[in-house]
Amino acid sequence: MERLANLLSRSKLASGCMSAGQVAVAAWTAAVGKRLSARTRAVALVDGRLVVEVPDEIWKQQLSPLEGQIVANLAEVLGDRRVKAVVYRVAAPRRGPGREEALPAVRDEADGIADPIFSRIYRAKRRRATA
Repeated sequence: MERLANLLSRSKLASGCMSAGQVAVAAWTAAVGKRLSARTRAVALVDGRLVVEVPDEIWKQQLSPLEGQIVANLAEVLGDRRVKAVVYRVAAPRRGPGREEALPAVRDEADGIADPIFSRIYRAKRRRATA
């Protein structure tokens, strides 16, 4: 059974839908496996070089010796040698969704005054004094 990438690369109908770079990027997971593709991301195919984002410099150093094997796997998955090399690039760290942290409530001296009229007078005098 032929792989989808082989069918897409040979199909005349698919030539208008997906470029060679998009097919190569889509083949990344099949070529390297789920565990490696979970930590890396193929970005684009530029002049026969597949640009892959990695989380840090250590990943870049560890994957560099495997470039020949990865290129061979990509050729097997794609059915041709359109990927000649793999270039690793350290990706910018991605931040996940976070919660907004509430600022600590500023305690005002006027809050300690029980009478609302005196509290308002105190605030007005303080505003005039600091202006």
